[in-house]
Amino acid sequence: MNASSNAYRYYIMRNRAHIQRYYRALGVYRPIPFALGTALTFGKELIRLLLVERTVRGTSNLFRGLRDGRKIARDRSWRPMPALTA
Repeated sequence: MNASSNAYRYYIMRNRAHIQRYYRALGVYRPIPFALGTALTFGKELIRLLLVERTVRGTSNLFRGLRDGRKIARDRSWRPMPALTA
């Protein structure tokens, strides 16, 4: 495990909501396994903070990413990006 930035911690948690929305759009979203994966991602980042960086100062970025991700997950106007054309 390498050290990571606060921005990385924020975006790794926030982007889980984008992945959730894509899974829902594709019809492959399963809430319990996805929530477990999010919890494991959160735990991995906590372990990275505690063992690699030896601090707890980045936890606010994890929680902020989760909070902002909830806004994305609840956004009714969200649509997946259209397929790219050659």
